[in-house]
Amino acid sequence: MRKLNVFLVAAIAVMMLSFVIADSSSEDLQNFVKKVAEKKGILQEDITNISKLDFNDLPKEISLKEIADSNVALYKIESKFSNPSFVITFSESGFQKTLTKTDYVTSLLNFGLGKHEKGPEFLETSSGVKTSLENGYVMLREGSITGISTSLNVLKSSEGENIEIVIYRNGEEVGFRNSIPAGSEGVKKDYDTQSYGIVNFNPGEVISVYARTGSDVSFENVITNIETSSKN
Repeated sequence: MRKLNVFLVAAIAVMMLSFVIADSSSEDLQNFVKKVAEKKGILQEDITNISKLDFNDLPKEISLKEIADSNVALYKIESKFSNPSFVITFSESGFQKTLTKTDYVTSLLNFGLGKHEKGPEFLETSSGVKTSLENGYVMLREGSITGISTSLNVLKSSEGENIEIVIYRNGEEVGFRNSIPAGSEGVKKDYDTQSYGIVNFNPGEVISVYARTGSDVSFENVITNIETSSKN
């Protein structure tokens, strides 16, 4: 059986998946799918074709009929040097509905860390204070965590290792994070978004961030932004 890549980038209510908002035209949706493919290692110049698939006529390796919906679309990406990949996202009608929602205000929580020799470590706030399970940014109003981005420099790599940038809410992992391969040295980055309402917080709750990796990996210059969204 061929190995197929399926990128889930749309928040489907039943499955609670993450999504990225794009414009609603066919051309912009195609560009959005290309950007998703590029983020996963497929260069845009290597893409030979992008086609929208019918949920009722999928390749035998994929069974997604149970999530077929008029607001969801499945796109097949064909490239020169890899097996086909698939992107699940909102259809044009779904994007149009999403774009009408403008009742949220977003802000950023800034975290970072200088040189770090090895092993896991909590990141510092923008004021230079290290966070912990108990200490971090205190939320002023209810809302949701809707994005996370990280850049860092891998000083010592280890094949097969990852650096995970983990979000804690009141000392508990929320299951939304960046995962950065640490198999080679150099500057690395990752970013992920998700819909409002998946990871929520209340006033007074504490948000902190943890860098988790194996003892053979060292890194420096960590810059992490957490996007929070609150209703107007």
